Amino acid sequence: MHVCHELYILASIMNKRLFLAAIITFALIIVLSITLNGKGGGVVDSLPADGSATVLHGREFSFLTSMDFGFSFPYVSGDEGYVAQSGTLHQSGNELMSVAFITRSWIMQAASEGPPAITVQVFRNPMNLSVQEWITQTSVPIPQPISPLVADMNGGMDVFRYAFDGLYRGTAAIFSQYEYMYLFTVSYNTDTDQIIADFEEGLSAIRFAEPEIPASLAHGNIIVDTPQAGASIESPLTVSGRARGTWFFEASFPVVLTDWDGGIIATGIAQAQKDWMTENFVPFAATFDFPDQRPMSRGSLILEKDNPSGMSEFDDAVEMTVFFK
Repeated sequence: MHVCHELYILASIMNKRLFLAAIITFALIIVLSITLNGKGGGVVDSLPADGSATVLHGREFSFLTSMDFGFSFPYVSGDEGYVAQSGTLHQSGNELMSVAFITRSWIMQAASEGPPAITVQVFRNPMNLSVQEWITQTSVPIPQPISPLVADMNGGMDVFRYAFDGLYRGTAAIFSQYEYMYLFTVSYNTDTDQIIADFEEGLSAIRFAEPEIPASLAHGNIIVDTPQAGASIESPLTVSGRARGTWFFEASFPVVLTDWDGGIIATGIAQAQKDWMTENFVPFAATFDFPDQRPMSRGSLILEKDNPSGMSEFDDAVEMTVFFK
């Protein structure tokens, strides 16, 4: 009788353990499902590493992540997926990032026409416009709506969608976060194309986090870390930040300091701290002396794109106000 009672207790304990194990397993499945299926998209504390991968339903997904601009977008990768290609940025300076995802099969065809694609673009929104205002007022060419703008929710965030037309039909989705505009588009031939489902799956799993670069400091081709706009400066002055390789020539570009009337006080040369033969951001630094100025008077710090061609259409510069100590 005692043996039966002990066996009953043992069985009860085992059943409880099995029950707890089942609960834990079920919870893990839900968490994994949320992570991979994108229901966990939204604003998060941290983002997956750029290029990191996961597998869902036998398909490989990779993450396009920008810590600088605070977002992560999963896309189908692997042999049956997409290849990421960087796009050419518009010269207005408000377009900060442009990436197109094209299927490997299309690349193999070597077609002359641009293929259907998923695109990701990031823009500054310095006037803090609403999405509706930004679409009509931005100087950067973007797909224009042929349908009303529809407000929706995605991972607890507002997203605005519309249809567009051109070489291909398409759908656009715009998020407004942290004074940036994030534009995601998909172009396709028919409503049943697989690229649409791939786009929606990635879009549902997009994540945002606090950008490492505030929008006020971002420029399409150059980001100044020090000094910041409005800072008080003294001699010697150190200027540092990141610029795209196309901003340099022979690993350098000029820096100019002026007084408030535009008179040149001093000049310096910013040197690339890494290989500059790239379209990606490259760290730079410059240090130079300047003569004493009237305390608390204003000046301008100008970082000029090195343009050896001398052609004005390739000129570019970033200018910021500084104060002299």
